Amino acid sequence: MELENLSVMHSNALNKSIVTINSKRKTGYVYRFGQMTKNRYRCCRCRELGKQRCINIIDGTVTGRKDPEADHHPDCEPLALSGVVATELDRSMRSEVRKIFFR
Repeated sequence: MELENLSVMHSNALNKSIVTINSKRKTGYVYRFGQMTKNRYRCCRCRELGKQRCINIIDGTVTGRKDPEADHHPDCEPLALSGVVATELDRSMRSEVRKIFFR
């Protein structure tokens, strides 16, 4: 299952370990998945709600038979794209400052 709407962003620790996938059901919203192992990612919102919804991503492609939007916690809603973009902008700028001053 190849998705052209997959993007990588910084985590709280400023590592590139978060993947966002655009929602097909709600325009302007994304699901955020955090890296567990090299190719395995877990839905961040489902994790907060106590459910484990995982996907595998190999070379920028989601592998598996399930749609990334299927089988989430009933209360798991995609996040607004504007908020996720603002968070990524903040984290990328902090990462740049860290690279300059803390080499």
